[in-house]
Amino acid sequence: MQKANKKSDKKTAIIKAALDLIAENGFQGAPTSKIADRAGVGVGSIYRHFKDKQDLIHEIFNDLAKKINTEMLRGYDPESSIREQYIRIATNTFHYLVKHPRIYAFAEQYFNSPFGVQHRLGMMLGHSETVRHKNPLLTIFKQAANEHIIKEFPQPVITALTFGPIVFAVRDILNGLIEYTDDVVAGIVEACWDAIKRDDMYKTI
Repeated sequence: MQKANKKSDKKTAIIKAALDLIAENGFQGAPTSKIADRAGVGVGSIYRHFKDKQDLIHEIFNDLAKKINTEMLRGYDPESSIREQYIRIATNTFHYLVKHPRIYAFAEQYFNSPFGVQHRLGMMLGHSETVRHKNPLLTIFKQAANEHIIKEFPQPVITALTFGPIVFAVRDILNGLIEYTDDVVAGIVEACWDAIKRDDMYKTI
């Protein structure tokens, strides 16, 4: 039991060290030697827990995705309107990312890299081995599209319009360029919804 706990502790230390280094320096600035030093383990320990650095990066992302998905759904009511469901999930995510800048920094690095492209493609096709936690918003957007509540854009465009502005706003809040208040967050999230909702002229008759 003690040996198993030690193994688990080492894996946790490696994941935390890699997350910190990637958030601080990007993927290129986080070689396995630095990750091992930060974690207080030998480089060989990394390869005992992960196939390679890519496997480690996907493991970190999936761990974070699980946490973020849990936070997304706080106070979520699946019986509420599509708009209210989006507002709740987007607002929860906004606050979580502002309060966890390391996680935000890692996610930004991840999605602006080939790792993120691979992940998003896997989500769209539904068969990526790297995707373990489906974003709850994708289910909402699919329902909204089927009910003609949102405009007929490809999924990546919907994501760009509803999450792109939030990502940039979180960055500017963390850099002190935007004041962080509930009213500011609510206004940004509402504007994101307005970008994709159908006006009367777009609705199917």
